[in-house]
Amino acid sequence: MKLDALELATDFNCPVPTILHRVQRRRSLTGAVAIGPLRLPTAGLLLNRFDLPATDVGYLADSAEAAIYETLARREVTVLSISGSVALRQLLTLQTTVPLLLLDLRPHASRWPVLQSLRYASNQALAASAQTAGDQGIVDRSAQQNGADCFAIFGVQALQSLRLVRRTPLVQPATGALHRAVADAVRGGQVPLAP
Repeated sequence: MKLDALELATDFNCPVPTILHRVQRRRSLTGAVAIGPLRLPTAGLLLNRFDLPATDVGYLADSAEAAIYETLARREVTVLSISGSVALRQLLTLQTTVPLLLLDLRPHASRWPVLQSLRYASNQALAASAQTAGDQGIVDRSAQQNGADCFAIFGVQALQSLRLVRRTPLVQPATGALHRAVADAVRGGQVPLAP
């Protein structure tokens, strides 16, 4: 899919300061790329919706709960392991420090269900087309939490412009308590917890 397939390809100027959230592993996997506080898979693996062949892409959400839904409490998840998944991750709260020019796909969510489907090749082609047009990323509707917005930020320069505000474990080490966003997503998604 190319930009010209959309009837209206508008940009969203993501202002400063915009607060964004990301769930990631506390310890990086082998081969992960460090860009500031972010730990990303190697560029070119094309495993996610808006991945690009030769550019790092960071995925974020507009709320902590949406970040949990997008990573841990996805629709296809049937059980969530506290020790095997949740405790191994942390929530990053980040803030934009420069305006980011993003392709705005939110108006297309209802007419283009492919934007939220598992047919990633079309979405990746759209991301490449947006990058070629000068966009620094994409903002779209979450496929996991109704009404939430998700962000795919392209490239080292744009990703380095995100400043870390807070890093929070999803399970409190001293008490074993779940982060409130995890508890809300587990309850809202009716995802059973396992030790």
